[in-house]
Amino acid sequence: QQGSLYNGTRTQASYSGYLGFNSHLAIEPSLTLAWVDLPWGTFTARVLTMRTVVTPTARMVLSNLVQFNAASQTLSSSVRLRWEYTPGSEFFVVYSDGRSTLGTGMPELLNRSLAVKVTKLLRF
Repeated sequence: QQGSLYNGTRTQASYSGYLGFNSHLAIEPSLTLAWVDLPWGTFTARVLTMRTVVTPTARMVLSNLVQFNAASQTLSSSVRLRWEYTPGSEFFVVYSDGRSTLGTGMPELLNRSLAVKVTKLLRF
């Protein structure tokens, strides 16, 4: 892909794959390389992503996303549970965190969040 971005240009190459082990487990790796030339500077962004999707039942999905950004040296991850407890009504739990990999040892925690959402379909 190539196009304009904030009065500059961006050229991007991406790969994404899908590996399904069975109907309950899949892995989706992806890699994105972007070369950006802006009026105030140029940079290259390299992002490596891995998504894992586990489907224990037809109404429940557990997915995980791990992403490494080489330019900012950050590692972000999230885990999401989606459960359709009755048709049209869902329960979600999402945990996310971001870490800096600049130091040595365990990556430093930058942010963390937990979200819970419940929806209920009302028919009338």
